[in-house]
Amino acid sequence: MMKAVAIGILSAFLSPALLPGQAANSQQKLPAPVSPPKPASSKAVANPLDQLISPHEKEILAEINLARTNPAQYLRYLEGFKPYYHGKEIKFADGSTLVTNEGVSALEEAIGFVRSLKPLPPLELRKGLILGAQDHVNDLAKTGHSGHRGSDGSMTEDRLSRYGRWSDSVGEDIVYQSRKAREDVIALLIDDGVKSRGHRKNIFKSDFHVIGVALSQPSKSPAMCVITFAGGFADKGSNGVAMPTAQKY
Repeated sequence: MMKAVAIGILSAFLSPALLPGQAANSQQKLPAPVSPPKPASSKAVANPLDQLISPHEKEILAEINLARTNPAQYLRYLEGFKPYYHGKEIKFADGSTLVTNEGVSALEEAIGFVRSLKPLPPLELRKGLILGAQDHVNDLAKTGHSGHRGSDGSMTEDRLSRYGRWSDSVGEDIVYQSRKAREDVIALLIDDGVKSRGHRKNIFKSDFHVIGVALSQPSKSPAMCVITFAGGFADKGSNGVAMPTAQKY
């Protein structure tokens, strides 16, 4: 547990040589909290924020929300991932191989954790969280650095505050070698090599209600993904001012 934000560092499916640190989680309270989104309706409604994220980013959001709203379904995906493990290596169907720190034991732990979960409400997009995530992923791609501190010294809460006002707590997950959306989310749930399992905690944190997702621009390097979370968020110019209370689901 560290500092002001709930943070997750790294995808689980990385070579140990690429792991710069561990996850940290804590909270920071603000005096003027912001309202959470209303529970999702069963009727699909076009989201104007969809234009701010790519199809792949939408897929990552959909996978995170599937894990939150239907952990039993995601449990089946985790159990189906076991055959990819060969010792401490994961051998994907496309022929690529990634080295883990813990091997299949981390997956087994994740399976036990997800099996105990009850459904949570889905996370809703917020423009400011998308823009904050974009700022950081662009900075990481440009500088080649890793971690949650930007090259300008900013942390997650600083970047989100550029675009509005967050409440309750904020968090950030980073995937340094993004693959398919489901593989990325499975990696975050397994959280190999991260003692605190900070990625997983962020995804299933009941106090989080809003989210932003941003992938790095296509390049020769593997794509990176930054995911931001908050209890509530009011974009600059909006009128959202209310206590973020737990949603029934």
